[in-house]
Amino acid sequence: MFANLKVRTKLALGFGISILLMLAVSVVGITRMDKINLRVEEAASDRWPKTVLINDIIHRAGNIGIALRNMMLATSRNDLAKQKAAVLEERQAIGAAVQKLEQVVNLPRGREMLARLKELRQEYVAGQDKLIHLIETDHGEEAAIYLHGELRPILRKYQDQALAFARYQGELMEAAARESGAVYQEARTLMFVLVGAAVAMACLLSYLITRSLTRQLGGEPGYAAGIAQRVAAGDLSQEI
Repeated sequence: MFANLKVRTKLALGFGISILLMLAVSVVGITRMDKINLRVEEAASDRWPKTVLINDIIHRAGNIGIALRNMMLATSRNDLAKQKAAVLEERQAIGAAVQKLEQVVNLPRGREMLARLKELRQEYVAGQDKLIHLIETDHGEEAAIYLHGELRPILRKYQDQALAFARYQGELMEAAARESGAVYQEARTLMFVLVGAAVAMACLLSYLITRSLTRQLGGEPGYAAGIAQRVAAGDLSQEI
């Protein structure tokens, strides 16, 4: 069938198939790069900012614990008010971070972990208020018992939940990185296959077209053209 095609058809077919294979390589490369870019962007603009917010909550919760302890050690009303202001400032910052997380956490497991974090935060805030009240009303001994016996365990659970939440976000980032690596390897392999196929197809078509033309012309184009010129000049003694 190939031998019966016109020369221009053979050439068009050969170049056309080669171009299609090159286009396929380009399409595969572009689509896979888009997918890798999506995963990288997801990690950079979604997973990582959430992790930063959670770590900020952990840090500020620890600062509140320090300020509460300092309130118990305060020797003046001025120092007491200063430490209380620090507690309220950190509490407000944590509330803002939680609100941001509520807006961006979408996965079911993440929503569950955030809900539990909010519950523990409410317990811790209530505990802070109780301890502050005891300190401000000069119930120092009772405040110390409450701090060590009840409030610190609540803080520990609160921080543990935040740490678990941060680890979960880290796992999501690692999963995105693994998926990006897998997409890269898949694209790399597929592009090698397509490039190899394009080279093999180009070589095969070149061979087939050359052989077909040689047979049709009775030899190399230059040889056939020379005979045609000599015959046209009246030399009929040429052997073809």
